[in-house]
Amino acid sequence: MENITNYCDEIYEILCSLDENPNIEDGDQFIWNDRLRVIELSELMPSQPIYLSEEDLKAPPISEEEEELYDQLTQFLQTDSDLGYIGKRCERIRSKCVDNVIGRLLSLNAKERDLYVRDIFEKISYLNQNHPLTDRYAFRRVVVPGLFQKLIEKFQYYDIRLNKILSTFGPYERDGLCSLLNIAYEEPLNEKQLNQSRHQTIEALFDPYYQPFIPQFITRLKEEGIIKNGKYNYAKKNYLARLVTYMQSKGFVRKGKMRTIWKCFYEHFGVKVVAKRNGSVEKEEGYTITESNLFKSKDKNISEEEERDFDLICRVFPSKL
Repeated sequence: MENITNYCDEIYEILCSLDENPNIEDGDQFIWNDRLRVIELSELMPSQPIYLSEEDLKAPPISEEEEELYDQLTQFLQTDSDLGYIGKRCERIRSKCVDNVIGRLLSLNAKERDLYVRDIFEKISYLNQNHPLTDRYAFRRVVVPGLFQKLIEKFQYYDIRLNKILSTFGPYERDGLCSLLNIAYEEPLNEKQLNQSRHQTIEALFDPYYQPFIPQFITRLKEEGIIKNGKYNYAKKNYLARLVTYMQSKGFVRKGKMRTIWKCFYEHFGVKVVAKRNGSVEKEEGYTITESNLFKSKDKNISEEEERDFDLICRVFPSKL
């Protein structure tokens, strides 16, 4: 977290030093990153020397208007050169910060990574409300997209569960983080919602984007012989649980307690989920599955054959891209 604070401190110090320069009207324009490229003076100069003839040297002197235009161009090029120098310094500071944060992240185990990212979110939230840099235009134009949102992209690349981490914040702080970092937060289903959906439909268990494709999903289950006449019809009792777990990992099914989500799916397709095997209950209900059997599906890795089958079933859901 000190890496992020140090980055903001250094950028703010650069801005303060630019403010003290009487020749600079807007110091924020000097702060940029790799996404805001600035042309440097050296790139505008000819690569080969220019040789002037005696006739060129005898040319009449330039007019006052031409001289003024030349001075303006020279000043512009010098300013652009300064922009490039300071900008590169800012970029080095930003790159160092990103490398340090991600390096620390990769040194941790899965549980520690979630805690580390949460600490970073807390630090970003604190800085957004308290650091003087946030009053500058460069903060929204450069710091947020160049550092904060860049870190979010890295976290997503390394499969950090941002939605789960954000759910631990209060609504006010979470909304502020989502707005600042451009994150779409999805409210996890609570127990009451899941219980209601169990008696109505499995639609609420799906991400809203995929809900219109549930009929095609059920048709695919029929085609694969997983359900018949609206009832679960597969030999392996925990096959549906494994499919649901796979769908949740791909984002088709919303986050929530797996035990309750499995139960919703099974009871939707006519299977009673029980705590333990009971002959009279099974006879009464017709088809049951124990909770322990469901959890076995979570502990066991999905086979290559199952992954191919699940991928085929889930092709009814279009990509969000």
